[in-house]
Amino acid sequence: QGRAAARVPLLWLVDRLEHVATQAAAHGPRLASARLALDVAFAAWGRGEASPGGPLGEAGELWPELEVVPEDSNLPPVILEPVGRRRLPGQWSSLALDALDVALDVAAAVGDAVGLLPLPRRGGEDEGEGEEALVANGGAVSSAASSVDRPSRWLAVLELATDGAALLAHELGFCLSFPGLFSRPKFTTGYWKVRGLAAPLRMMCSYSVVECEDIKYDLRLSEKGTWIAPEWEKGHKPDLRDRHPFVELPYVINHRTGEVVSLSNAVSLYLGSVLGLNGITWHMRLLNEQLLYYVHSVAMELGALVYPSKDNSGAIGELLQEHPFRERLDAYLENVVPPIYEKLEACLCRRGTGFLVGWLPCTADFHTWELLDQHEAMAKAHGNRSPLADFAVLQVYHARFRALPRLQRYFESDDARLPINNKTAFFK
Repeated sequence: QGRAAARVPLLWLVDRLEHVATQAAAHGPRLASARLALDVAFAAWGRGEASPGGPLGEAGELWPELEVVPEDSNLPPVILEPVGRRRLPGQWSSLALDALDVALDVAAAVGDAVGLLPLPRRGGEDEGEGEEALVANGGAVSSAASSVDRPSRWLAVLELATDGAALLAHELGFCLSFPGLFSRPKFTTGYWKVRGLAAPLRMMCSYSVVECEDIKYDLRLSEKGTWIAPEWEKGHKPDLRDRHPFVELPYVINHRTGEVVSLSNAVSLYLGSVLGLNGITWHMRLLNEQLLYYVHSVAMELGALVYPSKDNSGAIGELLQEHPFRERLDAYLENVVPPIYEKLEACLCRRGTGFLVGWLPCTADFHTWELLDQHEAMAKAHGNRSPLADFAVLQVYHARFRALPRLQRYFESDDARLPINNKTAFFK
């Protein structure tokens, strides 16, 4: 980013990085192959297709010996919660193995930045035409040369190192991402019992493996025929207003600091700050915020389409008629969505990193993926053509994000199967 640096320390750093890259070139492929073999074997064992000792041979017999709890109760156990980047079974996920995992990723990224090694595909990324389309449209980044629009491959090194350090710190029970927050974050989030604006927040917490109580408020019809949510309106909202005068849904409570944050974008940026998902450089944070606000404006436009109002449903007595909504949906998918997708795809192509901001997901990516997926679900439910059909780069982006190993716990949970919209919407 143009920061001044003394020449001698900088040359020493380059020399050290070159040494690391050389070692990665010599040993990286074998270690990466071994790690891939373990991933496949553990995945098969987790599905009940094989015993841990079968495909792993002698290595499988050694894994249980890693489960060591120190006699001194003040020391953390060697085997901790299953927060490994490759989602290995919990009893085999160790701090040492995660540290090796991080080191391999960083070493490979260094090798890629200096041109000695290609950056390996991370777990869950699809190969084939889709991957080629992303490179072809985004343009290959073959060296560390950079610009504001096209970040250096060295950014991948910094991102992977920062992300890995945060994960290892989490396993040790503290947080590196938020100044002054030295204990592991503990949140409570609140929103309606739908995906809506809260799905990205839930994904962010799941991706970062933090402790979070997610309160889902249910909407129901009263005896008078009006929609009410007594648990929120008469229960939690009055109490929270004593701490936050204009609290609305969604909100987040940080139990480590006592902070209450409300309103969608504010909650997203706050969680991104605590979880280290807003970007690690000034340019990344700037782009992340712009994309977040842009995608939120699109989500608001989508909400105006799917929820009844005088504007999108005709006369007040016809608020729940399906025909006006279907007409507007067809026009929305045909005329409104394509220009939005053109902008998002252009951003992906200009960055060339596989995600909208950097080499790893940022806050805006979670919201963008949810928007794309809601469009896909709505089009499929009403027999419309996929909005992604004409956007090869966005198709790959959507598939890569869905396959991220650290998000599989979310996608396999009930949260991912919630209705997209509330009970008053034309499309649920």
